[in-house]
Order: sequence, then structure tokens, then C-alpha cells
Amino acid sequence: MYNLLQRANAIFAFAMTVTFGVLGAIAIVTPFLPSSPSAQINVKDIQVISYDYMGRGDSEFAFVKLNLDADLTSLFNWNTKQLFVSVVAEYETNSHDINQVVLWDSIIQSKEEALIKVSDLHNEYNFVDITTSFR
Repeated sequence: MYNLLQRANAIFAFAMTVTFGVLGAIAIVTPFLPSSPSAQINVKDIQVISYDYMGRGDSEFAFVKLNLDADLTSLFNWNTKQLFVSVVAEYETNSHDINQVVLWDSIIQSKEEALIKVSDLHNEYNFVDITTSFR
């Protein structure tokens, strides 16, 4: 006859089989969910200010004003809890091939927040080059 441990083991094994079956189905179905996010960014103004930063000589800081219009609602489905969205500026200098600076970021936690329409957005973080000049 079966004892309590054997029955608990059989129930646990069955529960794990069902759980992994559901997880496998989710892994197969998720890539086929339709999504078509769209975004448009218009740079309105860029100001470059030069001054002595921490005694290292003249450094340049950039202040960017932009408009952001994005529709990310199609990314929300039963498997999405939140989105991390950022606007990144990428540029080249003589000493570095790729430079990236995050200008703005946000965490979107609902489908209603996924319609982003912001005008006159200023960069949230300092836009400064690792060298003393953007040139």
C-alpha cells in the first residue's frame, strides 16, 4: 500500500509536470504576440555651454530640448508588467568610436501610461563628453 510520503511525492511530481508544461507553452507562444510600437523624437534646440568644470579646464555641457511622441501600448500583454523606456544620444569623437548618454528615461507600469506625448522635454541627466569638447 502507498504511504503518505509516496502519495505526496506523486502529487508534487504531477504538479511540477503541469507547471513546466504551462511554462513551456508560454515560452512558445510569447514570441508570436503581435507588437508594433512607434516613437517619434524631434530635437527642438541644442545648447552647448563651455566652462571650467572641477578645475580641469574648459568642458562642454549640452542641454537638449526635444519633443517625444510614442505609442507603446502594443507592448503590453498578459506577460508584461512594466517597461523601461529611455532616450539615448549616441555620437562619435576622435578618441572614442561610440559614446552614449541617456537623456531621459521612465518606467511605464500600465497600458494607459504607454501613450507618451511630451513637449519641451529637457535632458534629465548631464550631457557631458568624456573629453573636454564635443568636437
